[in-house]
Amino acid sequence: MKKILFLTCLTLCFSVFKQTDVYAQSGPRPRGGAGRPVMGPPQDTMNHGNPDDLVLEHFPSIPDLGLEQRADIGIILKNEQEKIDQKVKQQRDKSNKKIKKILSEEQYKVFMEKRDEFQFRKEPSRQFNRPPNGQRRGDRPEGRHP
Repeated sequence: MKKILFLTCLTLCFSVFKQTDVYAQSGPRPRGGAGRPVMGPPQDTMNHGNPDDLVLEHFPSIPDLGLEQRADIGIILKNEQEKIDQKVKQQRDKSNKKIKKILSEEQYKVFMEKRDEFQFRKEPSRQFNRPPNGQRRGDRPEGRHP
């Protein structure tokens, strides 16, 4: 458990340094963007993890937050996101199976290539003008009878 906590803290610290540009620039960079930060190991040795591993990319500033608190929050949120990603993947797999039954092989192949192009938006909720005091339309206000 201590190793996991240490690695999480270390990961969070590196991500904070990366976000706040704490690394010093190594002077003018050669064409093509070659070069590396003065501090830290070369970039190719830092990417030793699994590319599918989830990394907390941005941790907003919270006043008086200790390193241990930050690490605990990061672990909780990472676990939450992994469960969400797993559920989304399961649902997506189910949907793909249903869609595959509807389409031909060629259509399904094109669909899979363009699947991420589908976009959705929520319809705004329609607010009707309601009369005051809980009255319904057509009701007569009290004390006003013709």
